[in-house]
Amino acid sequence: MARTYAIILGSLGFCVVVARGAVGGADVASTMGLACASIPVMAVIGAWVGHLAAVTVDDAVRYRFRDQWKQLKAERN
Repeated sequence: MARTYAIILGSLGFCVVVARGAVGGADVASTMGLACASIPVMAVIGAWVGHLAAVTVDDAVRYRFRDQWKQLKAERN
Protein backbone atom coordinates (compact mmCIF):
# COMPACT_ATOMS: atom_id res chain seq x y z
CA MET A 1 0.00 0.00 0.00
CA ALA A 2 2.88 2.36 0.76
CA ARG A 3 4.39 1.92 -2.69
CA THR A 4 1.06 2.58 -4.38
CA TYR A 5 0.48 5.76 -2.39
CA ALA A 6 4.04 6.90 -3.11
CA ILE A 7 3.56 6.44 -6.85
CA ILE A 8 0.20 8.18 -6.87
CA LEU A 9 1.27 11.18 -4.80
CA GLY A 10 4.58 11.54 -6.64
CA SER A 11 2.75 11.63 -9.97
CA LEU A 12 0.10 13.96 -8.61
CA GLY A 13 2.74 16.36 -7.29
CA PHE A 14 4.44 16.41 -10.70
CA CYS A 15 1.13 17.09 -12.49
CA VAL A 16 0.13 19.85 -10.10
CA VAL A 17 3.44 21.68 -10.52
CA VAL A 18 3.25 21.37 -14.32
CA ALA A 19 -0.35 22.59 -14.34
CA ARG A 20 0.52 25.50 -12.07
CA GLY A 21 3.39 26.45 -14.38
CA ALA A 22 1.18 26.20 -17.46
CA VAL A 23 -1.58 28.31 -15.96
CA GLY A 24 0.85 30.87 -14.57
CA GLY A 25 2.86 31.09 -17.78
CA ALA A 26 6.11 30.17 -16.07
CA ASP A 27 9.33 29.20 -17.81
CA VAL A 28 9.25 25.59 -19.03
CA ALA A 29 12.76 24.71 -17.82
CA SER A 30 12.22 25.98 -14.29
CA THR A 31 8.75 24.44 -14.13
CA MET A 32 10.07 21.03 -15.19
CA GLY A 33 12.93 21.28 -12.70
CA LEU A 34 10.53 22.07 -9.90
CA ALA A 35 8.13 19.35 -11.06
CA CYS A 36 10.93 16.77 -11.08
CA ALA A 37 12.02 17.87 -7.62
CA SER A 38 8.46 17.48 -6.33
CA ILE A 39 8.32 13.79 -7.28
CA PRO A 40 10.57 12.42 -4.50
CA VAL A 41 9.16 14.81 -1.91
CA MET A 42 5.59 13.78 -2.61
CA ALA A 43 6.61 10.13 -2.97
CA VAL A 44 8.09 10.12 0.53
CA ILE A 45 4.91 11.68 1.91
CA GLY A 46 2.84 9.13 0.00
CA ALA A 47 4.92 6.23 1.28
CA TRP A 48 4.49 7.45 4.85
CA VAL A 49 0.72 7.86 4.44
CA GLY A 50 0.46 4.47 2.74
CA HIS A 51 2.40 2.82 5.54
CA LEU A 52 0.11 4.36 8.15
CA ALA A 53 -2.93 3.22 6.18
CA ALA A 54 -1.60 -0.33 5.92
CA VAL A 55 -0.84 -0.50 9.64
CA THR A 56 -4.29 0.87 10.47
CA VAL A 57 -6.08 -1.65 8.26
CA ASP A 58 -3.95 -4.55 9.50
CA ASP A 59 -4.61 -3.67 13.13
CA ALA A 60 -8.34 -3.28 12.55
CA VAL A 61 -8.57 -6.66 10.83
CA ARG A 62 -6.40 -8.33 13.45
CA TYR A 63 -8.49 -6.99 16.37
CA ARG A 64 -11.77 -7.85 14.69
CA PHE A 65 -10.59 -11.38 13.94
CA ARG A 66 -9.34 -11.81 17.51
CA ASP A 67 -12.67 -10.62 18.95
CA GLN A 68 -14.67 -12.90 16.67
CA TRP A 69 -12.38 -15.82 17.52
CA LYS A 70 -12.88 -15.24 21.25
CA GLN A 71 -16.64 -15.02 20.74
CA LEU A 72 -16.66 -18.29 18.78
CA LYS A 73 -14.61 -20.06 21.45
CA ALA A 74 -16.95 -18.76 24.17
CA GLU A 75 -20.00 -20.03 22.29
CA ARG A 76 -18.48 -23.50 21.93
CA ASN A 77 -17.71 -23.77 25.65
